[in-house]
Amino acid sequence: MSERLPPAAEPEDHLGMTDEQWAWFQTCTHGYGEQDENGVDVSLLRENLRLTPTQRVEKLLQALPLDPRCQVVASKRSFRDLLAPLHAHNVSYVLMGVFAMACHGSAYVADHIDLACACEPNSLAALAEALALLHPRVRGAPEDLPFVLDARALRSGANLTLVTDAGNVDLLGDISGADSFEMLWKRSMEMDLFGVPVRVASLEDLIAMKRAGSRPWDQLHLMELERLHRLLAENKPSNPEGE
Repeated sequence: MSERLPPAAEPEDHLGMTDEQWAWFQTCTHGYGEQDENGVDVSLLRENLRLTPTQRVEKLLQALPLDPRCQVVASKRSFRDLLAPLHAHNVSYVLMGVFAMACHGSAYVADHIDLACACEPNSLAALAEALALLHPRVRGAPEDLPFVLDARALRSGANLTLVTDAGNVDLLGDISGADSFEMLWKRSMEMDLFGVPVRVASLEDLIAMKRAGSRPWDQLHLMELERLHRLLAENKPSNPEGE
């Protein structure tokens, strides 16, 4: 009696992909996506870089309700409610922290907005007038704390954490890794956010501040920002003529 031949193996279904496309698909679906050696989700950063700064911040705002710790701004309208008075009162400030990171393409979220502000008397007075429209209170302070946000109060502390009608706002005067407000301003980039021109801390300054930071999340932010910096360098068009 002749031996029965084993059934022929069915060809593997590659979903209509080429061998190269299938290999990439297998890498991303049998691991953890396109991650680098530090676990940074590179595919997420690539997706963010295809968006405008406003779209990047909108994406952050949409993610906030998913994090129970985040009670910052709930919508682009309330975010603009913070930016518009600052612009109308000609306040000299630079957007910092995770919201600045988001403007550059970061995927992190935060429960507050960080602002570095000029310490000149006129600028502090303008800042106080702008924030007065948002009924600021010291975050975590007793209800009966006699606090009025004016230029005098702004001069009294290096950093001030507030609750406002537009969410949690941290005013920063003492920033690890930053040389001075004037240099932060000089190196910052102007971006349009919801129709308001905003000075956003440079990616290089954000990296320097995270390197100088000692909080547990600073190292996580640093690894992502450094990967983001490399991605931007890779995508930067070459200019052999130096123009």
